[in-house]
Amino acid sequence: MSIQWSEKQQAVIDARGCSVLVSAAAGSGKTAVLVERLIRLLTDEKHPVDIERLLVVTFTNAAAAEMRERIGRGLDQKLLEEPDHTAWIRQKLLLPCAQISTIHSLCLKTIREHFEVLDLDPAFRLGDEAELKLLKSDVAEDVMETYYASENRAFRAFVDRYANGKTDQGIAEMIIALYDYSRGFPWPEYWLKHCLAAYSTDEEHNGADQVKEFAMMQLNNVLTKYLPLFEEARAFCLEPNGVEAYLPVIEDDKKWFQMLGESEDYDGSREILHKIVWKRLPRTAASVDPKIKEKVKEIHADFKSEIEGLRDGYFVHTFEELKAELTYIRPSVRMLIELTEVFGQQFMAVKNDRNMLDFSDLEHYMLQLLADFSEDEQGQMQVKPTSAADELSEFYEEVVCDEYQDSNQVQELILSLLSRERKGQYNRFMVGDVKQSIYRFRLADAAIFMEKYHHYALGESQKTRQRIDLSQNFRSRESVLSGVNYIFRKIMKKSLGGIDYDDQAALYPGMAFPEAKGKNIADNTELLFLKGDGETTEPDDESLDSVELEAKLAAVRIREMTDPEHGMDIYDGALGDYRKAGYKDIVILLRTVTGWAEKFVDVLASENIPSTAEMSAGFFDTLEIRTMLQFLAIVDNPGQDIPLAAVLCSPIAGISSEEMALIRSKHSEGSLFGACMACSEETPGAAKLKKFLAMFHDIRRASVYLELHELIRYIYDRTGYYDYVQALPGGERRKANLDLLRERAVAYAAGSYSSLFDFMRYIEQLKKNQIDFGEAVMPENDKGRVRIMSIHKSKGLEYPIVILAGLGKKFNFQDSISKLVMHAKSGIGLDAVNLQTRKKMTSAYKKFIAARLNLETLAEEQRILYVAMTRAKEKLIMTGMESLKNTDKKLEIWQRNSGILGEVFPDWMLTSARSYLDWIMPAVMNGEAENVVTLRMVDIRALAGREVGRVIDKKWQKEELLQRKHTLSDVSETDVSKRLFGEEGWQYPQKALLSVKGKYSVSELKKYAMEAIMEVEPAPGMALAEKQSETEEALPDFMKDKEVDETHEVSNVGAFRGTAYHRALELIDFAGRPDERDEAWLRSQLNAMTSAGRLSGEQRQSIRIRDIADMVFSNLGLRMAEADRRHELYREAQFVMGVPVSALYPEVDSEETVLIQGIIDAYFEENGELILLDYKTDHVSKQDGADILKKRYKRQLDDYQQALEQMLQKKVRQKLIYSFALKCWIEI
Repeated sequence: MSIQWSEKQQAVIDARGCSVLVSAAAGSGKTAVLVERLIRLLTDEKHPVDIERLLVVTFTNAAAAEMRERIGRGLDQKLLEEPDHTAWIRQKLLLPCAQISTIHSLCLKTIREHFEVLDLDPAFRLGDEAELKLLKSDVAEDVMETYYASENRAFRAFVDRYANGKTDQGIAEMIIALYDYSRGFPWPEYWLKHCLAAYSTDEEHNGADQVKEFAMMQLNNVLTKYLPLFEEARAFCLEPNGVEAYLPVIEDDKKWFQMLGESEDYDGSREILHKIVWKRLPRTAASVDPKIKEKVKEIHADFKSEIEGLRDGYFVHTFEELKAELTYIRPSVRMLIELTEVFGQQFMAVKNDRNMLDFSDLEHYMLQLLADFSEDEQGQMQVKPTSAADELSEFYEEVVCDEYQDSNQVQELILSLLSRERKGQYNRFMVGDVKQSIYRFRLADAAIFMEKYHHYALGESQKTRQRIDLSQNFRSRESVLSGVNYIFRKIMKKSLGGIDYDDQAALYPGMAFPEAKGKNIADNTELLFLKGDGETTEPDDESLDSVELEAKLAAVRIREMTDPEHGMDIYDGALGDYRKAGYKDIVILLRTVTGWAEKFVDVLASENIPSTAEMSAGFFDTLEIRTMLQFLAIVDNPGQDIPLAAVLCSPIAGISSEEMALIRSKHSEGSLFGACMACSEETPGAAKLKKFLAMFHDIRRASVYLELHELIRYIYDRTGYYDYVQALPGGERRKANLDLLRERAVAYAAGSYSSLFDFMRYIEQLKKNQIDFGEAVMPENDKGRVRIMSIHKSKGLEYPIVILAGLGKKFNFQDSISKLVMHAKSGIGLDAVNLQTRKKMTSAYKKFIAARLNLETLAEEQRILYVAMTRAKEKLIMTGMESLKNTDKKLEIWQRNSGILGEVFPDWMLTSARSYLDWIMPAVMNGEAENVVTLRMVDIRALAGREVGRVIDKKWQKEELLQRKHTLSDVSETDVSKRLFGEEGWQYPQKALLSVKGKYSVSELKKYAMEAIMEVEPAPGMALAEKQSETEEALPDFMKDKEVDETHEVSNVGAFRGTAYHRALELIDFAGRPDERDEAWLRSQLNAMTSAGRLSGEQRQSIRIRDIADMVFSNLGLRMAEADRRHELYREAQFVMGVPVSALYPEVDSEETVLIQGIIDAYFEENGELILLDYKTDHVSKQDGADILKKRYKRQLDDYQQALEQMLQKKVRQKLIYSFALKCWIEI
């Protein structure tokens, strides 16, 4: 049965004689259309094209294989119709030769065929990603050693400015990051030159000009946002029971607002911003509606905060000062570029020595083959195609690129050179969807697609360049598409993502689902928002809790949808009929699987729902890989006790803990391997040990002549461990992990080093650099499971039911908060560091680049959301939650934003989003969404109530424990001892040690000291445990009733504020401290921490600026600043030290060692001695507070002193506490 193509699809298939851009929306059947077009080209009766003369570039090897297979099936169908058609037989025979591949496979094939032109050894190999990372690290270290040896003053100054404390590792990371980023451009050296030009103030459109334009745009966005809000605030003030007393303040705000709106230039706006003096909000009458009061107060506070953010962010300097700052930073930028270029040369030399290339080399060698490049007088790059480019472009009849939206600049230039467009023959065919461009981290540039999208003619009016839009979706139900269209009409616009989600971009249903009478088919898209009851408190690990809650919610919906009687019916194309949904029909999509997928698998398993997830890390943490690497370690060197002990206790040897103790007790001196050898010869009964050692010696002898991968295979077979792991839970994956280890050994041995010793060093370096392969990918042989995967992995796939979870997860703005920020058009941004004053400030140009990166991150997050929502065929369910403390406030903001008029949300609202919920909730809380997206508020307690069986079971256990409580309390330790050992039973000789722990925190010891001060005499070691009331129920914490405890709540608030103050003081740039008290500087520091995600919004709100200022601008704060400028201030310093038990408990006669661990708030070095500092937020009275704090914390600071003096071998001269309550330093 032939496929009925839509009009637009047919136009794509038939387009000839011009370059074509196909903008193919999700589910539009682009792959099927592309394959049909290629088959039509091959089988055209008048002008057939040989398949080997078609160049087809795809994004993945899997996509290339699928396309080749589809074309083969199409040709087979043609041959069934006409078996003797010679032209089609020829095409079928040529199919294996077809150039259908990824861009890297194309480059690899082409440069191997032209190796002599490029002066390459054709036997080169592609480097392994992990191997290349380690090589880069080594080369960067070598480059820096060379510069250190040369005593280059500019280099030394650069290191002083940008090194991390006392290590220069951060410099190496900057060099590698800039090198990797530059390789995404056709001419890396030219791009680096462009980066330096931005710091030349005589250049047109230099960095200062860019900052000025961006700052004015940001100011305009703020003014646009508050235009309606001021009117709203004014109306609130004038309402009955309104807050009229606030009206003068709002009018004053509006005055500044109007002045800023009338200013037309940067310096004028800056002057106004720095003149603003805010009026204080007055007291209000008791009759004022508190809700109205809070709304007006919030508008004023938000306007003030955003204006101050602009003032302290983009309008700090005058325009002339901006240019001066660029001039000051320019030498540092020049040095970083120089280091990067030298690194690139040495890295290439090392790769040449190993006859190795990386993927970036493939692209750049391809460019070198295809074109000669030169710079003209205006500094623009000129491209001259080579004879090889002319030859190849003549050979390829059509240049096809699938997933064109994910191309980068290098790939675009390669495909352009392989086409005939420069000769006036338009033979390019590009298909993609800019709304699905989600590989920015691979330097994909959506602007390449958009440039053609806006310039190619829509329809057939243009004969050279034509654009065809495929907007019909042949995948999803209309209910899914309606939800997608509604949300993206609200949030996707050209100013942020490069494209307006208008009628041309919207999705239209093209799939005709059969009538479903009496069936329970999917209805609207669902948004399930988890919220507390207003009193719910959160655990310390909030993220873990939220993940588990969302997983539980997903499990509830999965249970409902897969119920055999009442579950959802879905249409099965293979059956041609409806059937009940099963686990295999469901996918859970996550923005990131790290830290999420494992929790979802565990929670679903607890609900007896089978699931599978592909993990991106964890290879080295698996039992089988740990065991095998330990075995390889002792094959290389048996003298390693820890790996040997692990192998002996593993199933490979089967030695028990008791047997291990016996071996060591007999031979306590020397290595464990020596002890094992001796015991195997002396002890007649050591059969297991003898058997293992005999096998081990065989393997060691074999290691001399076997290749690395052969040795690993031999170990698997000889030990039987490969078969053993298959019997464990997840056995197939475990075997696959062992196979992956052997594959890695094969890849490693292909390099210059191939010995076992080198391989083990390589593995250790991978672990040290936190490079993980991820567990082996399993084929989907078990179809009866819910799949869990990242949104990126789901691209190009489709599923009947999609659960999109984690919508409240915060966006990752990591690119914009690094020491070095990089942008394709604006170049690179560095901090401004004054070596004389040791003051470091984020430069205006770096802030500007960071802001551009944040905007691009937001644009890509919109596209990622679009990909996720368009995977669903029948049903889309979205879940999310906010921090429970913030839920009510967030709901109020979303509700207010939902009332914003207009089909598309304004820029300020879109760019202020920090999670998907910030876009979706305002869209669906509007009454317009009622018929397309169903919003359900899910109470956390109601969700927990789904576990009826568990709740009943828990209640019964509690009642039983209470009934038996008297039995437990009445039985003494003596009674138990007599039952076990008799009246004259064995007595442990060190009974006093039973109550002593192996490790204590300094806080515990402090508490012990405080009890001693209060004349409490606890038993040794037990002083550190909480005393339990005699009347308190002896129940586990999780079974106790939750009751409101106001004292506890106050304590929690105080603890939270203390944590916030400590975090702020850890992050504040003391080196950049102004000489005079400057609370604005401090405020900008805290705001920057919050913007970067290093200080939470709640923490920021709990901090009183004046409290921190009192400490920072004290005399001791000045000493801290001077130490920081010398790189001698250390904060949040962790330590562990060992002390004899008798040092803690004199009454215990033992020299056993216990560990003490703690974190020192701060210390600094001054004249060769140490000054120890601690911050306290305890509420104490001014009258005797100092004495109380001295008594309370003397033990703690004494322990800190002992730890510092032991670690650093330097004397602690002063121990000081800063009391925020007393606003002073107290010497201990």
